Amino acid sequence: MLKQISLFNFRNYQDLCLNTDSDSIVLYGDNGQGKTNFLEAVYYLAFLRSFRISSIRSLKRITTNGFYVSGLISLKNCSWDRKIEVEYINNRRRLKIDNLPVRKSADFIRYIKPVIFSYEDINIITGSSKLRRRYIDIFISSIDYEYFSALREYTVALKSRNALLKNNDPEKSKMIAAFEPILASNAVKIIKRRYEYIEKLKEKTLKFLNEIKCETLQFDIKYLTKINYDKISEDEILDRLEMNRSKDIKNGFTGTGPHSEDLDFIYNKKSLRYYGSLGQCRTVSLCLKMSELNLVRKFDSTGNVLALIDDVTGELDLKTKNSFFRTISDADQLIFTLTDSGRSEEYFNKKMKLYVSEGEIKPY
Repeated sequence: MLKQISLFNFRNYQDLCLNTDSDSIVLYGDNGQGKTNFLEAVYYLAFLRSFRISSIRSLKRITTNGFYVSGLISLKNCSWDRKIEVEYINNRRRLKIDNLPVRKSADFIRYIKPVIFSYEDINIITGSSKLRRRYIDIFISSIDYEYFSALREYTVALKSRNALLKNNDPEKSKMIAAFEPILASNAVKIIKRRYEYIEKLKEKTLKFLNEIKCETLQFDIKYLTKINYDKISEDEILDRLEMNRSKDIKNGFTGTGPHSEDLDFIYNKKSLRYYGSLGQCRTVSLCLKMSELNLVRKFDSTGNVLALIDDVTGELDLKTKNSFFRTISDADQLIFTLTDSGRSEEYFNKKMKLYVSEGEIKPY
C-alpha cells in the first residue's frame, strides 16, 4: 500500500505531503485542479514514466528546473516500510530506496503496481500502433521481470543500430551486424511472451464482455507480427535482420522487429479500429483494463496492486458499473478522482474523501 506521497514542483503541485494510508481514496474537485496530475505522480513513482505524455521534462512545474516525488510503501511479508524517491533536476534523474542511491531503474520499478483507468483508454483501440505497443509492454513488464529486462536490452541495442544506420561510415555494415545477435536473442523473448500474455488478456476480456452484455460474443486480439509463434528462433530473426540490412541502411532505421509490430482488436469478426462504434470501443477498452488489473493481481506477490480510476464511472450503465466495481475491489488500494461530489453511488460513501483545488489537497 502507498501510505504517504510527497510531491515538489510536480505539475501544479508546488509542495505536497499527503497521508494515503487507506485502501480506498476519493479525490473530488473541478476539472483542471490537479486530480489527474496526482494519479500521474503515483504512476510515475511506479514506472518512471507518465501514462499521458512521453516527455518527462513536461512533468515539472512551470518555471522550475525539475521535480521530486517520493512514496512510503508498506510491503507484504516485510516488517518495515520502504521509502522510494525520484529527483529529476536539469534533465538528470536520481533514484533512491531507503535513502540509498539506486543506479538501475529495474531495481526501482517493483514496489507498487498501478493500473490506470482513464477516459483516454479508448486510444488503445483507436490510436496509433505506438500506443498499443506501449500498452502491452508496460502491462507485461509489470508482471514479468524477464520481459522487462529483454525489452530494455533490445531497446538499447536498437538505438545503437539505428544510430549506425544513419552514419555515413563506409565500414558501418560490420558494426551494424554486431548488434544483431543482441536484437535477435531479446526479440525471441519479447515475441514469445507477447503471444503468451495477449492470449491471457484476450480470454479475460472476453469473459468480462460476455458478463456485461449477457450474451455470447466473439472477441479476439490479433498480434500483428511477421513471425509465427512456431517459427520464433534467433536464427530466423538474425536471417531477417541480415536480409534487410541494405534496406535499413537506405532508410536509416531498423524496419523489422518487436518495435514495429501491432495489435488488432476484433469484435464479432470486425476490426474495432476500423469498424467499431464509439460505444463498442469504450466498452472493450474498459474490459481490457479490467482484465489487465485481474492479471496483474494474479501474478503479483507484493500486495501492492493499485487501481487508479480517473473519473470513468459516470457514464457507465448499471450492469457495467457493477461489474467494474466488483473487479477493481480485488486491488490492494483504490484511488478515484471525481468531479461531482454529489454522485449517488453508495460505493463511495465509506472511502477516504479529499478535496483538490489549485494543486492543494485537503480533507473533504
